[in-house]
Amino acid sequence: MAASSASALGSPRGSAPLFSPRIDLGSGRVVGFLAGSSDLRPGRTAAEDGYGPLEVRIDREIADLLVAARAAGTSPVTVHLPIAADAVAWAAHRLRAVRPAMLHGDGRGAGVTLLLTSRVRSASLPALEDGIRQARRDGFGIAVPAAGFAPAEIARLAPDQLVLGAEWLAGIGSGEVAALATLEAATVLAGATRAELVVDGVDGEASLRDLRGRGAVVASGPVLAADQASARPAEVTLAPGLRTRLATTAPQLAVPPPDASDPGPVHPAREVTLGDVARPATVVPDTATGDDVRSALADEQDCAGVVLVGTDGRPTGYVDRNRFLLTIAGPYGRAVFAHRAAARLAESPTVRAATTCVRDAVRERLDGDPARRYDDVVLSEPDGRTVRVARFADLVRALDPAAGPAPVEVVGAPAGPAAPGTAPRRGRHRLVGLSPRPAGVAVG
Repeated sequence: MAASSASALGSPRGSAPLFSPRIDLGSGRVVGFLAGSSDLRPGRTAAEDGYGPLEVRIDREIADLLVAARAAGTSPVTVHLPIAADAVAWAAHRLRAVRPAMLHGDGRGAGVTLLLTSRVRSASLPALEDGIRQARRDGFGIAVPAAGFAPAEIARLAPDQLVLGAEWLAGIGSGEVAALATLEAATVLAGATRAELVVDGVDGEASLRDLRGRGAVVASGPVLAADQASARPAEVTLAPGLRTRLATTAPQLAVPPPDASDPGPVHPAREVTLGDVARPATVVPDTATGDDVRSALADEQDCAGVVLVGTDGRPTGYVDRNRFLLTIAGPYGRAVFAHRAAARLAESPTVRAATTCVRDAVRERLDGDPARRYDDVVLSEPDGRTVRVARFADLVRALDPAAGPAPVEVVGAPAGPAAPGTAPRRGRHRLVGLSPRPAGVAVG
């Protein structure tokens, strides 16, 4: 049965899916890629639309999932892979093949979120809960569509993301009452389950404004990215004027007029956390060679380092760009390390929770090893995986002396301007130039 499914995947109807980017509506960054659902791929016949014996359907779902995982291996951010809920309920152990499939070839081991679909579902809710628990232990995130599951079921499944498809968005831009009521109900459900509200298929600024006003934080659609069907998830073209569009559609907070007679309770300003300044991490498997790390640094010119991750997505090492390139550029450096495990040049990653205060992280950096002061802080997701990092330069910029205690003093600042000719030397090869230090921060 599995063989027949695999052979079907070799045909045009089983070709690798296309990926659409998901955009963080606050920062405008690409934070994920959604793989096209297998039942939406062209060429599906009636015999392959999700019906048939349970074992055959699960074989087909797993085969489709692995095809999508191989195609998603180049993604530097989390990939979202659709899969039938039955496959998670009855074959959760088979999902462990997804990460090795992603690490095949040029794979970098990005995070994986499973988008459950309810087509032809036969699994009971307890069986699905057991499958989700196993998937979480194996390092997967869980997303559930708002359509297809009852509100009570969504509350019990407690997904990481609640996804609104394009079919939910009809009429929102024109202000239809039914469409707005549907969106409001989904927003309340996402808040009750503490799930991130994700909206796919946004095609207009009016819809985008309404969605953001109701709590949507991540979205996809032509209004956000010009390329909605990329064969390689690392390649994406954002929509022209995206920054301006996000600024004009940002929700406006209603501020009540001040009452001099009753100032009300004084609430301290919330501390900025690492999660507020995080960026997508550049990750490679911990089995990567020195050449693999060099290629990753070449592809991501603005990253400060590479995180090595195990098969479960958890960080095992950190390779700083500057120290790595100095080693490779040294005598016989490439000859010695190019084809050896990059873990030989890695150091223990500084792993912290995303809720850690920026001020605490900066103090820890300044009090720690000066040689590693500018290393990225590796953020740990709730399941232990790593998909984000916080750069030291971003931490320093996030400090606001007026909002808290006295600013952290940076010792060792130069007494005067640098002497002529002491600027960082850049080599002829694009990988030899070292990344600059943050402006205004002295080398300890």
